[in-house]
Amino acid sequence: MSKNQLRKGGSGDKEHSRTEGNTTETRDHASVRRRFITRHINAHGKLLIADLLAAFPGTKPESIKGDIASMNRAGGSYRKVGKEILDGTAPATLGLADRSSMNGEEKSLVADLAVSFLIGFTQAPENKKPSLKDRIYSERQILQWLLSCGPDAKNTAQRVRAILLKHLAETSRIVALDDGTTTLRVAEKLRKFLVPVSGTNLNHLTVCTNSREIFNVLGDSAVEQIRAIVVGGQQIGRSSAIAGPLAEHFLRSCALLQFSVSMVGASSMTVDKGLAFSDTQEEAIIKGILFSKSALRVIVVDNAKLDRRGVRHGYAFCSLDPQFCDLVITNSPIALEFLGDCDEDERKEHAERINEFPDLVKAIEVRGIPVLVAVSERTMKFPYEGHPGKNSTDGEKP
Repeated sequence: MSKNQLRKGGSGDKEHSRTEGNTTETRDHASVRRRFITRHINAHGKLLIADLLAAFPGTKPESIKGDIASMNRAGGSYRKVGKEILDGTAPATLGLADRSSMNGEEKSLVADLAVSFLIGFTQAPENKKPSLKDRIYSERQILQWLLSCGPDAKNTAQRVRAILLKHLAETSRIVALDDGTTTLRVAEKLRKFLVPVSGTNLNHLTVCTNSREIFNVLGDSAVEQIRAIVVGGQQIGRSSAIAGPLAEHFLRSCALLQFSVSMVGASSMTVDKGLAFSDTQEEAIIKGILFSKSALRVIVVDNAKLDRRGVRHGYAFCSLDPQFCDLVITNSPIALEFLGDCDEDERKEHAERINEFPDLVKAIEVRGIPVLVAVSERTMKFPYEGHPGKNSTDGEKP
């Protein structure tokens, strides 16, 4: 097909137009672009946005979103991750290193809050490497935030608070971390603390994981203060996850493995439909088993994983319902002035993310699940001005 035919939708075809923002494009032109996206992803597993723009100059972000939505309505499962479009049914085409590089600052913020939740600091610890500048939240802050969640999540928050107090009173604790980039950050931060940790009740910590990477971090001979248990089984795809029938049997048959807290990641969360998704079906089953063996079930995700669209992003492992999940830990979006080097379209997309974030949090809490939001000097303060408030860190510092 010639370039002229691409522009006109093919010779002899009647041209239909639609308006998107300030641009007008033909339906046939959009159809050709969508076929290009589908064929490229089928052949290569993913499509760089830069390659799409090179093939179809002038394509707007709104058009790309429309393409993905249209292809998903037609039975596809596509999603935009960073500067790529992926097939949602085969997200494992991205390796751990590729996924870890996405939203690194946001994942680190979530991990800071998650570690503080697991350890429970009554004061700033002394036996921590002084060169590391992780943010530490006090036990008092976290307990106060749980009390100030939305009204629909009050009952769950009170139950979480009671279980958390029991967990933090224990001198010996066993927790679970599943495979994922955010949980890997949690593990990396955990290893910085020398157990027993000053300013806490913690004397012994055991971490069970189905991640080779997390086991490498915590099972290192240099990390004598944390006992690491790795789930046995088969590695899944290019990820570091151990899952499948052997791993499931390992967890189900080991009655000794009962966790006070399980923290799992998610490839995405569609808050309107109330579902959390995993990269693969095997990993989704492992997440469910970890939750079934835990007193507290926590999902840790950076804010980019939250959306309102009803698009299937992999395999659902959890309904956002207090029967299946107790808490979500996420982060407030990075403020626009700290966004760094990005083009106008990316800045506009991030501004939209900032605007919708409070409503995404509210949509989760309306379902009865409290949300803890990590902030820093570079993020939007939460709550935003004009929105019902909670989880602000402007108050007491640990």
